[in-house]
Amino acid sequence: MKIKKKTLVAILIIGASLSLAAETNGVHSTTGEYKYQVDKKYKVVSVIDGDTIKVRLNNSIDKVRFSHINCPEKGEPYYKEAKEFVKSYIQGKTVFIKTNGRDKYSRLLGEVFYKGENINLLLVSNGLAKHYKRFSSDKRYSRVEKRAKEKGVGMWNKKNAFR
Repeated sequence: MKIKKKTLVAILIIGASLSLAAETNGVHSTTGEYKYQVDKKYKVVSVIDGDTIKVRLNNSIDKVRFSHINCPEKGEPYYKEAKEFVKSYIQGKTVFIKTNGRDKYSRLLGEVFYKGENINLLLVSNGLAKHYKRFSSDKRYSRVEKRAKEKGVGMWNKKNAFR
């Protein structure tokens, strides 16, 4: 069986690309975080607070509670900053969500990704959320929270603001 040189090169390139995709498994090359969710694309229709959004998938609207984190509640320091951060980043945008079930209020639970960035982790790294250890044992969030505390960013720059 004789294979043309161009065909062989194309097969090798496709094979190498598939191999690379399998090795990286959608992980961001510099942060080591997931680049995107293989689940579904959702359109963000509104931001309820720093860790809850409403999204549209086809003709259905659903609430999403950001997993692994907890943002300040209304009336607490950094509530407005967390909400505005999420609004400015993803309001009206299409996001990927790595879902992991629903909570007792029937909200989707998940990590929200936009342009390769994990929004949940961004909130923690900017001191606008803390790792919700009661419901998450994910070490990435603990590490990021520790760095935010050490840097004194966001909620961590005020003594006992949200601990």
